[in-house]
Amino acid sequence: MFKLIHKIITELNKVVSLCLFKSLNSLRKLFYNDDLQKKTSKSIFWSLLNNGLVQIIGFFTLPLTLNYLDSTKYGVWTVVNGIVLYLGLFDFGIGNGLRNHLSSSFVNKDFHKAKVFISTAYTLIAISMSIIVAMFLIVNIFIDWGSFLNVSEITDENLSLIVAIVVVTFAIKFVLNLIKSIMISRNDFFYVAILDTITIIIMFIGIVILKSYTAGSLFYLCVTFSSIGIIPILFLSIYFFRTKYIEFSPSVFFFDIKKSKELFTLSGKFFILQISNLLLFFSNSIIIIKLLGPQEVTTYNIIYKLFFIMIAVFVTILNPFWTAINQAKAINDFNWISLTIKKMKLLFFFFVCAIFILVLSTPTILYYWVGFQEYDLMLIALLGTYSLINSWNNLFIYIANAFSKITLQTVTYSSMAILIIPLSIFFIKYLNFGTVGMALSMVVITLPGAFLFPYQVRLLLNNKAYGVFSK
Repeated sequence: MFKLIHKIITELNKVVSLCLFKSLNSLRKLFYNDDLQKKTSKSIFWSLLNNGLVQIIGFFTLPLTLNYLDSTKYGVWTVVNGIVLYLGLFDFGIGNGLRNHLSSSFVNKDFHKAKVFISTAYTLIAISMSIIVAMFLIVNIFIDWGSFLNVSEITDENLSLIVAIVVVTFAIKFVLNLIKSIMISRNDFFYVAILDTITIIIMFIGIVILKSYTAGSLFYLCVTFSSIGIIPILFLSIYFFRTKYIEFSPSVFFFDIKKSKELFTLSGKFFILQISNLLLFFSNSIIIIKLLGPQEVTTYNIIYKLFFIMIAVFVTILNPFWTAINQAKAINDFNWISLTIKKMKLLFFFFVCAIFILVLSTPTILYYWVGFQEYDLMLIALLGTYSLINSWNNLFIYIANAFSKITLQTVTYSSMAILIIPLSIFFIKYLNFGTVGMALSMVVITLPGAFLFPYQVRLLLNNKAYGVFSK
C-alpha cells in the first residue's frame, strides 16, 4: 500500500515538475543557473502552490467560522486558535536547529549522522513535551480562563477543558512536526505542500459539517481543528519513515547525548526566538481583549489576517532560500549566495507593490468577505506598513539563519517582546488610540530591525562580522 502511494506521488511530482520547467522560461532565466538554484526554484513553486491553496481555503473558512460562532466567542477562538497555530510551530527551536544540521549532513551524504540527529531530536521533544503537558494539566485546574480572557459572559463553554485539549493535542503535534524539518532539509517541499493542503481541506470540510449539524460551539470547533491537525501528519510520518526516509528513520537506540548538546547550542537560540514571537503574537490579542473586549479582537484580527496572508506568502518564498544558502555555505559558494540575495531583494520589490495594492483594496475586500462596512483606515495603513517592515526583516533573518548567526535576532526579538506590552498599553489606554495603538506599537518595535539585520548580513558576506553580529 505504502509503495503504491509512494509511486503515485513520485510520478505526480515528476509530471508537474516537467510542466513547470517547460512553461516558466522567464523564471528559469532568473533562478535556474545551476542544480542548487533549480532545486530552490522547484521548492519555491511547491511552497507557493501550497501556500496559495492554504490561503484561499483559509479565506473562505474564516467567514464560515465567524458565522458559526457569535462575535464574542469568535474573539475567544481567535486567541485559542492563535495557540493552535503558534504551538504548531513551537518546538524549543529544535526543528530549526535540526534543519541546519541535516542540510549539511545530506549535502555530505552522511545518512548515519542524519539518523543520529533525527533520533536525538525526536527523543528530546517527546520527553520535554510529556513533562510540560503534565505540569500544565496541574496548573490548568487553578486558572479561571473566563476571567483571564475577559469573557465571563460565556457560561455555556468549559474553557479550561478547551484549552487543555489544545495543549495536549498540539504537544503531540510538536513531536510529529519534526518530519517537516526533515522534508525541508531534503528540499522535499512538494510533500510539505501535500500535507498542508490536505490538512486545510479537511479543516474546511470540518467547519462546514459543524455549521450544518451543530449550534455554535467552541468545544466542537476546538476538538475538530485540533484532531485534524494531528491525523494527516501522523500518517505521512509513518509512510515516509517506512519508505523514502527509511535510511534515517528515528530510533531511541540512536539517541546521542553529545548530539543533543550540538542541537541545543543552536536550538536554544531558536527557542528564545520562538518564545519572543509567541509573546509578541499573544500580547496583541490578550491586550486588546483585556482593554477593549473580544469584539475588538475580532475586528483587529480579521484585518490583520489579510496582511498576514501576504507575509505568509513572502515567508513561503524565503523558506527554500534558507536551506539553499545553508547548503551553499557548506561548500563555500559565496558568489552564489551574493547573487541569490540580489534576487531576493528583487522579489521584495514586487512584494511592496502587492502590499500597496492590498492597502487600497482592503475596504472593498472586507465588505465582500465578512460584510464589514465600518473600519479604521489608519489601522489598515499601519498593518500594511508593519507587514512591509516585518517581511523586509525576514528577508535578512532567513539569510542569517542559514549562517546559524542568530544572536542578534535573539537579542532584538527578546527586547521587542518586553517592550510591546508597555508600549501598546500606553498607546491604547492612555492615548486612547484603540486597536490603532496596537498596530502602531508593532511598527515601532520592528523598525530597528530594518537597519540591523541588513547590516549583519553585509558583515557576514564580507567576513567582517564582529560581536553580536558574528554569533
